[in-house]
Amino acid sequence: ALPRNPIMAATGDGFKWGALVKNGNEVSWILNGDTTSISDGEISDFAVSTDLSRYAHVSNDVVVVDGKQVDQGSTSCCPTFSNDGSSFGYIADDSFVVINGTASKSHLDTVDNLVISPDGTRSAYIVGGNTVVVDGEEKPKYDSVSTLTFSPDGSRFAYIANDALLVVDGEEQDIGETTAEQIVFSPDSSRLAHVRDEMRLGRLFVDEKEYAAHRFGCAPSLLSWDCITFTSDSESI
Repeated sequence: ALPRNPIMAATGDGFKWGALVKNGNEVSWILNGDTTSISDGEISDFAVSTDLSRYAHVSNDVVVVDGKQVDQGSTSCCPTFSNDGSSFGYIADDSFVVINGTASKSHLDTVDNLVISPDGTRSAYIVGGNTVVVDGEEKPKYDSVSTLTFSPDGSRFAYIANDALLVVDGEEQDIGETTAEQIVFSPDSSRLAHVRDEMRLGRLFVDEKEYAAHRFGCAPSLLSWDCITFTSDSESI
């Protein structure tokens, strides 16, 4: 997907901004007013690190990162950065991932949903729609898995299995059938929130205790529950 609006990033003394623009066939990345031409044709899967220091995209079925084409896999997709841009990964040939130039083993089933922890030290992805691989280790197989989520410091990891189990640090919690599919860790990584039941009308749980049950009123573009967040001190949600 391509961003539709300028992207803002806070810095120590203010903010910086970036925008992807298209003029005719030329696609450019503008950072703080400086323009870099990145393609003279169609691109997809545009990604930037949270601090806007790095960018990547897919052109002609190959990932290009910081202006250079990757060299593993005949095709590649899904470029992903850690928040600070220190780590970068992508999926190659739909069968393996490459993190910071190091390739994982090749899988017979399709690989998708690559995520890198915010601190750049860990990674996870899904194989065949039913198995999570974390730091190269395959976890138990389910009927389905989704919503791979690392805590901010990378120490914790959670995901949803079979649309009814919340798996946190390897421990299963039965949460009943859910379609909300969002897991949120607090900034200090000590607390976890998730939603049960439906996207627009559900029950919010924090640290396994029910916090609220009401209509959250998220805009349609936020139906993945991006509207749930902790305060910076991790005390409130």
